[in-house]
Amino acid sequence: MKKAVLVLAVACVAMPAWAGTESRTLPAGYELIDGIAALVEGEVITLYELMSKFVFVEVLGANIADAEKRKEWAEKKKQDLLNEEINTILVLREAKKLGLSGSATRVNQHIDRIKRHNRWSDEQLMAYLQQQGFTKLAEYREHVRKEMIKSQMLNFKVGSRIKPRAEEIERIFKRDYYGGTQQDEILVQHILIRVPGLTTVPKLRLLQKRIDHVLNLVLTEQKTFEEAAREFSEDPGTRNLGGEIGWIKRGSLDPDFELSAFKLSTGQVSGVIQTQIGYHIVRVLGKRQVDIDDPKKVRQRIRMELHMERQSAAWEQWMKELRGKYHVDIRL
Repeated sequence: MKKAVLVLAVACVAMPAWAGTESRTLPAGYELIDGIAALVEGEVITLYELMSKFVFVEVLGANIADAEKRKEWAEKKKQDLLNEEINTILVLREAKKLGLSGSATRVNQHIDRIKRHNRWSDEQLMAYLQQQGFTKLAEYREHVRKEMIKSQMLNFKVGSRIKPRAEEIERIFKRDYYGGTQQDEILVQHILIRVPGLTTVPKLRLLQKRIDHVLNLVLTEQKTFEEAAREFSEDPGTRNLGGEIGWIKRGSLDPDFELSAFKLSTGQVSGVIQTQIGYHIVRVLGKRQVDIDDPKKVRQRIRMELHMERQSAAWEQWMKELRGKYHVDIRL
């Protein structure tokens, strides 16, 4: 007797409810066939692969209150993840032509560094990797190997073109730092809800709800910023000071924190800012210009920012070139 076939579509894929096709309960007489998100020179990226990664990203959009905007955000993230998978396949194909296959020794060194830095046992490392969506250490090792190859290929293709020149750095230094004599400082306070290094998606959702609740209390003036910081903040160094960090310069704190904080006007409260240690709410209390005490350090930061900006642009351009070279069929 011929079996009926049930093909998964994007609309019916609900990853939080299932871990794999083998655990899905199907109607009698049906066989589950995974859907296709994209084909790259005949190589398949399945919907299951894509949604397995998306479930660990989806939680980051939980603090978007507007349902329509949250849906738009989620769709964009799916497309971003799919593009990342496509780009990886394309780069690995180019790397294979050059005989690059990745070094097992370098992968081992990378994993050992993570364990030493965090003082993790093998079990703690695995718990963290599972939180990131890797079910086995071998999966993470393969991910690291591919990322190393991508980095090698990017440097090989565009490394010399993205190196900032000394005159460019000096021009920006004079332009953005008051003729090269002063720099901006802001007086900031924050409320921090920490995210543990080892956590789960449900716990992460609870933490996001907590920071959203605190932000609402501040914005609706049910509590002053200082009151909310003393009651809710998990930064012991600033909690009793009403969240006040003090005067900060660019390059002194987490880049994501600074990027948002330096855009705020005096007295303005930010939305939720996510950094490596957790969720923040920030308020700027004052702004001023101060003398530059270490011009060399400022120039180094300008060099790094220029390099990262150009690297990103070069990567995008190279990916466009590769998509014109190989056959890519996106089904999502």
